[in-house]
Amino acid sequence: MRLAIVAASSYEENGQVSPIPNAELDVELFGSRLAETDAGFAVHAFPAQRGLADAMESLIAGLGERPEALIFYFWGYALQSKEHGPTLLLDGPKLSSFTLARLRRLLADSADVSLVVLDTTLAEGSIGEPLDAVRAMGRALSHGESTVSSLISARLPEQRVAQGPPPFTGLLQMILDAQTGSANALTPETLFRAMQSEEVMFADIPAAGCFLGERDFELVPPARPLTVRPPSVRPPSVRPPSFPPPPGSRPPSFPPPPAVRPASLQPPGLPSPGFPPPPLARSASLQPPGLPSPHLPVPPSVRPPSVRSPSLQPPGLPSPHLPAPPNVLPSSVRPPSLQPPGSPSPHLPPPPAIRAPSTRPPSVAPETPRHEEQDELTAPRVPVGKRSIPPPPPPIRRSVPPSVSPIAAPAPGPQVLAPPTSSAAEHCRWLLAEFERVGDRDGAYRAAECLEALGEADLHEALLAANHRPDGLQAVRGSLTFTDWQERLCVGCNDLQTEAILRSLAPALSRVGFQHARRLRREPVLAEENRQDPERSTTMLAKTLHWTSRLLCVPAAELYLVPEGMDSLGLVPGPDRPLLTCGRALGSGFSLQELVCVWGRELSFARSEQAALCYFPNALELSQLLSAALAVGGAVGLRAIDDDAKRLASGLKREVRGAALAALELASGTYPVREVSARAQAFIRSAEFVSGRVALVACGNLALALAVDQRFPRRFLTRADERRADLLRFMVSPELGQIRATLGVAVV
Repeated sequence: MRLAIVAASSYEENGQVSPIPNAELDVELFGSRLAETDAGFAVHAFPAQRGLADAMESLIAGLGERPEALIFYFWGYALQSKEHGPTLLLDGPKLSSFTLARLRRLLADSADVSLVVLDTTLAEGSIGEPLDAVRAMGRALSHGESTVSSLISARLPEQRVAQGPPPFTGLLQMILDAQTGSANALTPETLFRAMQSEEVMFADIPAAGCFLGERDFELVPPARPLTVRPPSVRPPSVRPPSFPPPPGSRPPSFPPPPAVRPASLQPPGLPSPGFPPPPLARSASLQPPGLPSPHLPVPPSVRPPSVRSPSLQPPGLPSPHLPAPPNVLPSSVRPPSLQPPGSPSPHLPPPPAIRAPSTRPPSVAPETPRHEEQDELTAPRVPVGKRSIPPPPPPIRRSVPPSVSPIAAPAPGPQVLAPPTSSAAEHCRWLLAEFERVGDRDGAYRAAECLEALGEADLHEALLAANHRPDGLQAVRGSLTFTDWQERLCVGCNDLQTEAILRSLAPALSRVGFQHARRLRREPVLAEENRQDPERSTTMLAKTLHWTSRLLCVPAAELYLVPEGMDSLGLVPGPDRPLLTCGRALGSGFSLQELVCVWGRELSFARSEQAALCYFPNALELSQLLSAALAVGGAVGLRAIDDDAKRLASGLKREVRGAALAALELASGTYPVREVSARAQAFIRSAEFVSGRVALVACGNLALALAVDQRFPRRFLTRADERRADLLRFMVSPELGQIRATLGVAVV
């Protein structure tokens, strides 16, 4: 049984929050989509009012069977507080709370696997930004060994839409509608990626996130293959009769058609193109949707399924004369890589532009004009009146494997051919051959690791990656230098002008930044008894932090253990320098390699240039800091900046003096003042890319670094596919090879 519970309220019974008109009516649209046949959910709608949790428990207890899959959808207000964490607010004479901890326990006890969809507006008094609330709600529902996946959106009260469903719910429902009839299952991950691919509509969502549980959740299962013949496209009046001929009658005879091509060009065992195919091809289950009808002459650019050469039949794909299994997309009988759409068959010459005389019986309808074969994104739409089968929905665009940028030959040698550009896997395989040719064993191992991560490694490449992949902590014999950071780790991400300004502010940054965080009520409350000394503590968390700090040559921040869990992991503003907090459960739920990977990513932001992001975490606040610094440095006037930047400039004037002020004036003189906002956003994106590279260097395991980034993304300015592509490029770069040689971990 698949169960869906949808809840919404107009919030008109209380005067504490603004009403949401017609919320109960709008949420029924989402519920009706889940109740359709392809999704197969039994939908129950509840008002988001006091007693919702008890009503859900009573409903599930009275079902008589345990649901195998359960969806909980909520549209309403939420609150993020220090005392109770993220909480859903329920309507009534007085607002009541429904904690996410209780929701998680209820779902875990009620169903094998669950999905929570929250489209929330943050109530007044909620702490943090919408992104912080999304992350906190996701960690509360889906961290650890949870079987609950979650799709969450949050917005500020002033961003609430006046009428109709919010952008998050509208886009989600659009993707669900597009999934109708698809042969691929729709999971929370593929759904969220499809939403991200709609860039214009996704930009209207202030903050959103996808958090995956321990088990996959199928929101819409794959469509079953057709088992009966679809309706014919011919008019009923000219459909061939299906009844047997009268006794004694003889079928009409027709003269054989003239030969269209020489006999020497006709492959043995294939019917002449002038004849209709044998009756076996009439079965609807044997005719994949999207291929031309076997009863019509084949256009020059379309190759009949029966002409497929055995050498072009890839393993794992069904024979064109057998019904496709349920997990194979019918239109993918011929991979695009073997026969590009619109190109002639490599084994048969194109037929001449002469139409053979018709050999159809008079009862057969005249030939229906057909288009040449095209892919599903460019094929023209068939008029509704001439279409017997509903068209497939627009495909969900998945992130393709990143294209690895070409690099120079690993060592001097003969001139080689240019690397292939058709796919990342081919490029990595070309690099692997080049590294092996010049004797670079470490480069060959890193290229094999990329192929393994792309899922394209053969047996030799998989063994090469497995034999040299570290099982635990790397046996390093060195540490990173300033050159490693500036010229290798940050290659392609350097903004020297912005870094120069932030470096000149370093002595005063913590004091000015801490005052800024206190004014925005982001000052952390940390108990002294939870403080850990990384150099002296014997806990696994502190020991791995100290080891990573020495490897990266970045001073370890003071560590505070807090009980909240993974949502507490990260740097927080401190009065003298950033402080590092993490949940106690982190030490028992992660391996040594994973801990080192997480610490490396966090310590990357503790360097003097990136430490500003601890106090000014988003592009708006960072641009205000840069504007204030430019005003203090004399590049712009105080009247040209906003009030928040003026407040920061006042603090910088008191703190930045002497040599630091001279360095700031020098850096401000050449800074493009009209690009402050764009530079701030680009700086944050670059810092996120660099942190992923640092995590890879610290753990030495590409697959682990990709997995940690997918499960626990630290920032949201960069997309997961962008970070993945950057790690793959960096993995085969000469810069990483030099870093591994410096650390003494290169394969020799």
